Amino acid sequence: MFTLRFNTTAYRPDRLITLRTNLDGWAKDIPGIYENGGWRFELPIARYNGGFSFKFVLERTYWMNGPDLFLQPQAGAEYLYQAPTVTFPPPTELLVENAHVQQQFFPPNLDETRLYDVIVVGSGIGGGILADQLSDLGLDVLVLEAGSYLFPTHTANLPRQHRIGQFDKHVWTLYEQFKVQNFANGFGAQFEGGQAFNLGGKSIFWGGLIPRMAWWEMERWPRTLRWYLEDGGYQRAEDLMHRVPLPPTPYRRRVKQFLRQQLTDFTAFDAPMAVQYANHQENSTVPVGMFSTADLLTESMLTYGPQGNQHLTINLNHPVSRVETLGNRVTHVVAYDLIAQQERRYQAKAVVLAAGTIESAKIAQLSGLADPTGKIGVGITDHPIYFT
Repeated sequence: MFTLRFNTTAYRPDRLITLRTNLDGWAKDIPGIYENGGWRFELPIARYNGGFSFKFVLERTYWMNGPDLFLQPQAGAEYLYQAPTVTFPPPTELLVENAHVQQQFFPPNLDETRLYDVIVVGSGIGGGILADQLSDLGLDVLVLEAGSYLFPTHTANLPRQHRIGQFDKHVWTLYEQFKVQNFANGFGAQFEGGQAFNLGGKSIFWGGLIPRMAWWEMERWPRTLRWYLEDGGYQRAEDLMHRVPLPPTPYRRRVKQFLRQQLTDFTAFDAPMAVQYANHQENSTVPVGMFSTADLLTESMLTYGPQGNQHLTINLNHPVSRVETLGNRVTHVVAYDLIAQQERRYQAKAVVLAAGTIESAKIAQLSGLADPTGKIGVGITDHPIYFT
């Protein structure tokens, strides 16, 4: 026998390091034991004494950086490896976790025979609000979310990063550490955005700006939808997102006066934000801060009753790969359970794809859904705001 040892504290359990060699066609994961600050691999000298190439692999997925390592071992010897000889690329896939809080508050329902009224794919600003509203109205709703429970609230409501000498005017700094780029740009495309695979989607990172669309922006929209938004729809959405005006202060008054004097052709007004800065009610509670659907869905799952978790099921770690159809009707939603590592097929009378611009289009195309306008997967629409 001889021993390979990879010393590391960055990749200790529950992270997993395995070994792959050319003698096994690079296909077999050889397990090791983590002890005394490193992974130890005991290998039989008879199989490897002629020399072999090998690499360490993280989570059975990420091969170590750099060229293959080569070794011609001696019986009884121990060979030590560590950084910077052994490093790994940053993960690009969505984070898979099933921590205690997730198990406690978001238990999945894996019954594939149950027929839901609605399956909502995605728990972000669109899917999360829709699922919560429909379940409050008494419909049996299943949410399929690809990601895990990351944060229970918007990152602006959490401890903040402070950078000495640097001013950040936005509140999504943590997004750069958790975003996923699960796409490849086509020819000529320069999209540099990312995705958020987690409970609440990008709503836990967004800037919170909620301006109403101008009449000319909605001119080509269906009339009934336009009228709905103008006749109370926007107001109800703003109420849900806790839009509360900023209280006036001497500083803000001076800023507005300065803007009026310097930019005479413009009108300065307070940007509408999905933020409850303060609660001025008589029986006031703690302000909720910036809105996210992680807050909304977590509160629903913690609340017992018809307006809580009675009609709402949330299956985390369930990326949807396709929907199956029969004629013009969806029969099943096919998702992969990342915890159990198996495919599951759920049923509903109606299905809503709210998995984000890229994922929803991808699911629709992989499912062969009808596209009479030819617009699925064509272009990305951004808001007409330069910076928030």
